[in-house]
Amino acid sequence: FSRRELMIAALVPTPPPLHVCVYDPDRGLREQLQAIAQVLRAFPGNDAGVGVLRAAGIGPEEIFARFPEPPPLTMVRALTAFFAAARKAGVVVDQEPEHLALSFLGSLKVTHFFKHFCATDVPADEDAYMDSVVELLSRGLQ
Repeated sequence: FSRRELMIAALVPTPPPLHVCVYDPDRGLREQLQAIAQVLRAFPGNDAGVGVLRAAGIGPEEIFARFPEPPPLTMVRALTAFFAAARKAGVVVDQEPEHLALSFLGSLKVTHFFKHFCATDVPADEDAYMDSVVELLSRGLQ
């Protein structure tokens, strides 16, 4: 392996399991959003690692070459499908599912930005923050 290949292998994010993003009409929306948030917290990605690779001049096509599509896009598609199914079931407001997916994902990922790029613990209590995001979104969507 070349140094470049080793660097890519070490810094490419591990994609989260997507089975949790399948909408289940027999479970409550809040419960499902909480499960998704927990999985995303357990698989935070490697935003800093991708940043290092990009700074080294390695483009997304090489960084994500081993995947059918970049894992962040796969996650957005899975969440979009989740919100589309919930909308079709009449559980969430009539909004664009991709917008809902990006809002939810962005709300959860912002904590990694603060930790990796600002070297701070904002929010101080990440569990409480994630609970608040789930509560806010689940109430706002119904």
